[in-house]
Formats: sequence, structure tokens, C-alpha cells
Amino acid sequence: MKQKSLGVYMGIIMCIALVAFFAGGVVARADGPVSNGTQQLYDPLNSSGDTPLTDLLQRIINYMVMIATPVITAMVLWGGIQMLIAQDNETKFKKGISTLKHAVYGAVVVIFSSGVLLVVKDVIGLK
Repeated sequence: MKQKSLGVYMGIIMCIALVAFFAGGVVARADGPVSNGTQQLYDPLNSSGDTPLTDLLQRIINYMVMIATPVITAMVLWGGIQMLIAQDNETKFKKGISTLKHAVYGAVVVIFSSGVLLVVKDVIGLK
């Protein structure tokens, strides 16, 4: 059973990788602005800062925060509901506490991701 599910997951990952590889678009196009007679390369990331990598990471973190905020809120509500409807059933109450713990862990990861990026920018010497 585990072999079959592992194969399914590997197949999904391979399909995603192939789609990203073949349908990812052009990595560098030479249709950017012309200055001093030389053609500039097109920036596929549309980065506004000095380093496209940190801009990309900041965008990823921003999307992660946008997606994680309602998910964490829903998990906190669901954990509270689980604890309320547990009544005297201790296993259901512990399940609600576990849901709340996982919501807090997710919130900590989301909050620290922005902090880690700021520390990396500071260490590298970026603005």
C-alpha cells in the first residue's frame, strides 16, 4: 500500500516538473530596452529592486501570508469547535488541542519567514 501511494506522489511530482519545464515560458528574451546600442534582457520576474532573488522571495512570502491567514483562522475556529463539542470525551478534546497547536505552529512559521528574509537581506547588505 505504501509503495503504491509513493508511486502516485512521485508521478504527480514528475508531471508538475515536466509541465514547469516545458510550459515555463522563455527564461530570457531580448526585447528589453536598448541603451548604448546594446539590447537589454527582459526581466521575467518584473523585479523592482536591485536583486531579483530577494524580490521573488518577498513575493512568495506575501502570497504565503495571504493564503495562510484564513487557513490559520479556520484551524483555530475548528480546534475550538472540536474542544467545545468534545463534552466528556477526552480523545476528541485532545484532538482539538492538537488542531490549535498545529495552527500556532503554522502561524509561527509564516511570521518567522518574513523575519528570516529581513535578516538575510541585512547580512548580505541589501536595503
